[in-house]
Amino acid sequence: MPKSAALLLLGLLTLVLSGCNSVTSNVISFHENRLEPRGSISVIPANPALRNSLEFDHHRLILEHFLSLEGYRVVESHNRDASSAELVALLDYSVDGGQTEIRNQPQFSFGIGSYRGFNSVHFGTHLSHHDWITHQSMAQAAAQPRYNRVLSLQIRPNNDDPDSQPIYEGRAHSLGRCSAITPVFEVMLEALFRDFPGQPGQNRKVKIESDADSC
Repeated sequence: MPKSAALLLLGLLTLVLSGCNSVTSNVISFHENRLEPRGSISVIPANPALRNSLEFDHHRLILEHFLSLEGYRVVESHNRDASSAELVALLDYSVDGGQTEIRNQPQFSFGIGSYRGFNSVHFGTHLSHHDWITHQSMAQAAAQPRYNRVLSLQIRPNNDDPDSQPIYEGRAHSLGRCSAITPVFEVMLEALFRDFPGQPGQNRKVKIESDADSC
């Protein structure tokens, strides 16, 4: 097989394998088009027990970055001026117990051999004495654990009025291999902010190429 053809096959194989790495999130949001002007905002956990959590601080910084890209003036929650922010963003996230999913995994084989004195590269199975072919086979169906990761965000006026209504609610749900949300948190948040704030009540499936879910 000519060297150029072998390199082409290697490139195609790399492209196929790289395309397998992605995170898909189901996104839905609700709002009443009252998000302008953006104003100042402070991020706090929906669960008060996480206020001093280092893990939450890690996630908070990522959310603050996305909020700033949308034009909000972020006031760091530990700052003494946080109480004066016009808005507050309540962040919540969770991971549900794993469930079993049956999937067929593509399996590729690769080898180098010779044919009538010429070096050649082949993919797949040598079916006959004369033919090298490109071949993709399906491995046996395998049971793999999948975890439900849920990320939710609520933006509301920063006041003590119990009747105060939120101005935005958004949720991203992802099913994948990671049993923790941290590896996929940024990708799921990116999905939530894709076309922010989105059409109210419209379910969207957002696929982002990433190897974050390779736990």
